[in-house]
Amino acid sequence: MGVDVSKILAGPVDVFAGPVGITEPTLADFLTFDFVAGGWRDCGGSNGGVKMVIAQSFGKVTADQTVDILGSLASERSVTCELSLLESTMDNWKMANNGGTVVTGANGSSFEPVTNTVTTPPEYQAMALRGTSAMNGKKSVLILRRTLTTSDVAWSHVKDNAVMFGITKTSHYVSAVKGPFAFLQGN
Repeated sequence: MGVDVSKILAGPVDVFAGPVGITEPTLADFLTFDFVAGGWRDCGGSNGGVKMVIAQSFGKVTADQTVDILGSLASERSVTCELSLLESTMDNWKMANNGGTVVTGANGSSFEPVTNTVTTPPEYQAMALRGTSAMNGKKSVLILRRTLTTSDVAWSHVKDNAVMFGITKTSHYVSAVKGPFAFLQGN
């Protein structure tokens, strides 16, 4: 059996953010869904790709009477999205810091992070990654329904490169009937 390029996803994705519960594309409309018109914010360019990780932990069911594992039971799932945002916008600063205040004035804008996490909880966001495979034109959308930035936010000022925010967004529980993520893929 040879390689089937119609099954290969390759290339970059567009990154969008929105409030938790925002209208998502469906299987019926994801090929033509207009994220910006639907209230999603275009996060701009990224550099270095977007790395998705689904980390899973399982407990083992065993018995004294056999050396074989009888079954494995899921105990934890962590879905993370690692990316470097190329555009240093105030909205990206706010997203990377799970909230805060952006003020725009006549001469520019300012960002102030949340300082009192007792009265101001972190701001969860939905994330959407939309791409078209460079191998075959197949379109796909990955929706992370409820995320927070859960690791260090890092950036560098260097002579020969743009400043980029390196962030990790972790997807969280939504409800008993709606998963933390959904993946839609064209035929």
